[in-house]
Amino acid sequence: MLKQISKPKIILVLGMHRSGTSMVTQLIAKWGAYMGNNLMSANMFNHNGYWEHIPLVIFHEKLLKKSNNTWFAPSEEIKTEELLIEFGDEAKQLVDQMDQGGQIWCWKDPRMTLFLDFWKEVLVGRDIVYILTNRHPTDIASSLFNRDKLPTSIAVSLWEFTTIKIIQSLSYDKRCFFIDFNQIISEPEIICNDLFSFLNASFQLPEEREVYKAMVRLVNKTMNHSNPRVLLNYNPIQKNLQRIISQGLTPPDFELPENHIWFLKEIFSLYRKLIPSSSINHFAQVFFKNDLPDYDEYHSLIREITGLPERLTFRFDTAIEVKYLRLDPLNDYTQVCLHSIQLLNQGKLLDIKLTLTSNALSIDNQVFIFDTTDPQFYIGLTDDITVQVDEVIVKIDYLLTGFSVLPLILAIKNNIIENKQEHISRLSESLKNLESLKDTLINELSLKNELLLKNELLLKNELSLKNELSLKNELLQNEISEKNELKQKLEHQHQLIEHKDKLIGEQREMLFSLQSTNLEKSNQIIELKTQISQYQMELLKIKRSFVYKVLKILLITMMVFRPVRFFRLFRENLNIFRSIRLIRQSGLFNEQYYLQNNPDVAKSGMNPARHYLLYGGFEGRNPSEKFDSSYYLEQNPDEAKSGMNPLVHFMKYGKSEERAV
Repeated sequence: MLKQISKPKIILVLGMHRSGTSMVTQLIAKWGAYMGNNLMSANMFNHNGYWEHIPLVIFHEKLLKKSNNTWFAPSEEIKTEELLIEFGDEAKQLVDQMDQGGQIWCWKDPRMTLFLDFWKEVLVGRDIVYILTNRHPTDIASSLFNRDKLPTSIAVSLWEFTTIKIIQSLSYDKRCFFIDFNQIISEPEIICNDLFSFLNASFQLPEEREVYKAMVRLVNKTMNHSNPRVLLNYNPIQKNLQRIISQGLTPPDFELPENHIWFLKEIFSLYRKLIPSSSINHFAQVFFKNDLPDYDEYHSLIREITGLPERLTFRFDTAIEVKYLRLDPLNDYTQVCLHSIQLLNQGKLLDIKLTLTSNALSIDNQVFIFDTTDPQFYIGLTDDITVQVDEVIVKIDYLLTGFSVLPLILAIKNNIIENKQEHISRLSESLKNLESLKDTLINELSLKNELLLKNELLLKNELSLKNELSLKNELLQNEISEKNELKQKLEHQHQLIEHKDKLIGEQREMLFSLQSTNLEKSNQIIELKTQISQYQMELLKIKRSFVYKVLKILLITMMVFRPVRFFRLFRENLNIFRSIRLIRQSGLFNEQYYLQNNPDVAKSGMNPARHYLLYGGFEGRNPSEKFDSSYYLEQNPDEAKSGMNPLVHFMKYGKSEERAV
């Protein structure tokens, strides 16, 4: 019986739009999961990419269209059984394609939340781990308004609807892991470690700490840059949903009101009736730049696109000096045919040549296909000149827009992959030819090496005979030279012995002279010691004499009759000592704080309390955060004139009088 091969394991990243799903999916990719080979490109709203598999996004758009829904206003009922009948086989094909990519693969698309019941049926029996992302609804609403101009009320309702769908579909599966976007930005080391450990434990894989470090390095702490446009007051249901999706804990008293989902769908239905179509409003924009590094957002011109015009006109009040322009033809995926771009000033067409580049995926004559929701044309003026412009006219045809472009993008990318594969196959054939050529050259070289070896053997034999004769001659010469060297060594040693005998005699004479000198020095030391003892006796006699005692009394009398200066200095030092003690006992002096904020005092080595008493208090330096010296002196000008330290004055008088510090 054949051994059954286990199917690859799956990671599904679920969450509301703009809730950090892209960031988390990028971390999972760095961890090692396979993401598919057709990922959605990055743009100005997601600089690190969306990490969404384009075939999956296209498939979800089909499901939305079939159920008469949009991602931002899902007002119609989603019938899972009908979708399984029509799209079940196609969904399984998508899964099979991912299974071929790796043993662990990951999908991320916020639209997936709407079809969780559908995918649970398609993936039944598979080993799945769910990663749930959360972000504060206010931040989500702000981000959706910046990107799609979606009203705040609709964005919050969509967050509420999405969160309820996740809770109802998963019912808190033990294989769920919750990640808060704000926490991963503020504490990347902790959250990445938790995610890293959860994934390794879920799939029973060993931990490689270098992978964890790489995950942490991906987190950019400046990513949470959405500024809320309004501060919302959330109702109890929304607060409980926020608590559940952020902590994974359901309050014991939480119950979803009856018909609440119906109420949210009614909101979406009303919104879809108000907007002209089932998609977010489209607009085009022109930017200008001179010698500055970035394009001028302030002077940019925006034109809302309600249909598919062939001519876009951008006008502004006064002419602007222009050196470079950037045209963003649409805030969505698009295929356009660009006919011309004209620059005018006071109604006159400027006769200048323009250079054009773009971030398009494919260019065929004048047809451009963009695989990003931020398509851009870069227009430069030849000869690096600057002109005055007050009107820009763009003649353009919008051939395809939105998700209808994605199949075309996917086909182009597949073609690119196929071309690369063909190139790789050609290279492999070339490598094979080179390998065969290499083998031929190796065989030829081996034959040449054999001939060379034979010649070398003959030469070695001849050389060996010559070497034997030369060695014998060398041996004889070496014996003669060794004998001569021995004779020279013996003569040299005899000379050394004679020289050593002479040196020994000289050293003996020096020893005798040093001994006699040492004896003389010893006698001198004895005489000096005798003189010192005599002097000590004479000094003792002087101290016992009457004259010495009289002089000592006179000296003491002089000190007694000049006491004023002595006592004044004593009193000043005593006052300083008491004031320093009062400052230290006040509870308002922090020595560490004073040294940190006054590095010159720390360098001087002076006692910080003494410095504050004598100098710092009068210079407006503060003893701690609790006492402001300058403020106290300003509030008490009479005391400032008295010359008393402000903190000492406060402890002696101001504290009892409840003066402000």
